[in-house]
Amino acid sequence: MEKNLLGLDVINSNCAILDLCNFKLAFHEYVPDLPLSVPRTTVNVEGQDTELKVDTGCEPVIIGPLSLAKQLYLHLVPMDIEILGVGYTTSVKYVAKDLCIKGNGQMIHCRYTVSPEETPEWSSGSYIGVKLFYGTQMQFNPDGTFEYEFIVKENWAVSQRRKNMAMAEESKNKESKEEKDQQSDEDEHVATEEAAEGEAAEDEAAEGEAAELHQD
Repeated sequence: MEKNLLGLDVINSNCAILDLCNFKLAFHEYVPDLPLSVPRTTVNVEGQDTELKVDTGCEPVIIGPLSLAKQLYLHLVPMDIEILGVGYTTSVKYVAKDLCIKGNGQMIHCRYTVSPEETPEWSSGSYIGVKLFYGTQMQFNPDGTFEYEFIVKENWAVSQRRKNMAMAEESKNKESKEEKDQQSDEDEHVATEEAAEGEAAEDEAAEGEAAELHQD
């Protein structure tokens, strides 16, 4: 599937406000020649605080080198999946599954993807994806700093789960209604056929009686 990406240089130089609660982007102020600074945040991975770069275009929740995975004592399992980066494609060999990540007042379970050795130097490092930032508002400031605020009162993951459950229930009810309507149509069709067969039998019997009377 083709995706549209907006580079950090554009977001940074325009002092963008990224609303990951309502999924909106606003440009606040253009600052020419503003040095590119990659936003960073500290999260708790399996009980250990770790500073990571923030990448809202990163699909795996955390992607980083093998050295960091060993530092965090993560249990790695072999995996052969393809990663599409900006300007390159490579294959992942190891991941750590079902990790407990805490940050922004919420907790999620996700995986750690070990970045391949073939990853370009300009794209290397330890990154955390957008999933942990849903429900926040990010602000890129004119002085090159970065800050974010959690603006959803309820834990986003819980809120999203409830929303998904409600949608699933609605879909289930819709399917149930469609099945009942279909069954009703089938019952009506059967009843119509039975009535037609009954009328045909009555007509046949009446014709038989008329024939007997005619012979008499």
